[in-house]
Amino acid sequence: MARARNLKPGFFVNEYLGTCDPLEALLFEGLWTLSDRFGLLENRPLRIKAQIFPYRNLSPQEITRFVQNLSGAGFLNLYSVDGVEYIEICNFSKHQNPHKNEKGGEIPKPPQPPENKEGDSSSSNYQSDQEKHQSDPDESCIRNEESLLHEPNNKGSTSDDDSPARNDPDLARKFPLKDGTDYTAPENLVSELKDTYQNLDVEFHLKKARLWLITTQSKRKTERGMPKFLNGWMSRQRPAGEVVQIQSRHTGFEDRDYSEGLIEGVPDDAANF
Repeated sequence: MARARNLKPGFFVNEYLGTCDPLEALLFEGLWTLSDRFGLLENRPLRIKAQIFPYRNLSPQEITRFVQNLSGAGFLNLYSVDGVEYIEICNFSKHQNPHKNEKGGEIPKPPQPPENKEGDSSSSNYQSDQEKHQSDPDESCIRNEESLLHEPNNKGSTSDDDSPARNDPDLARKFPLKDGTDYTAPENLVSELKDTYQNLDVEFHLKKARLWLITTQSKRKTERGMPKFLNGWMSRQRPAGEVVQIQSRHTGFEDRDYSEGLIEGVPDDAANF
């Protein structure tokens, strides 16, 4: 059952949500209303489509793509328990205030990372990441994914950003690999992507792909598989502001003769049947 949730102004000024497919941003809002009081829900694309987009001609595959994009950008955490797929909305409890009588707890919470062992930094990295989320500025139940691309210099202007990624363009083209090394996209591959996807901001989407690999370690590729991954990534993106024409199921009205069966000579203000 859908529930009322809070929407804050920070939602509209977030750079990712403001430039992604508008339906993807709307899906993110809709997931808030479907989740329980802890921001958890089952990852069932067909049901999600029916509850959030009952009148739009979207396929479950498109819902899955939106969910994966939001996960890659750090807004959602996808996990499974006993073979069942679930979605966790990041920072949900920080920005939402469920009613005290709202039920919850039926959905299992995400598995916790293993306890930190000497020489093992995985748990400590997880903890520091969680602490960073808790200290994020007031957003609209979202994670400020730009912080992974560059750190603000508190001067009030993004044009003065001193981030390494902005000052070193090559860093934005480095992608973490499965073996722990980095893959740098060669200039000829980037040029091919720009020639092929001329309606996309390829540099921006390369940053998105890099961020997705940074936050989704289990999906990282080998060096050999990176060109194919980047090509597939670009093929799934849409230009900012693109309007998708939806074919209505109710067609043929202009071909119908609505005068058929009417009695001639009856005034317009009288019943004609």
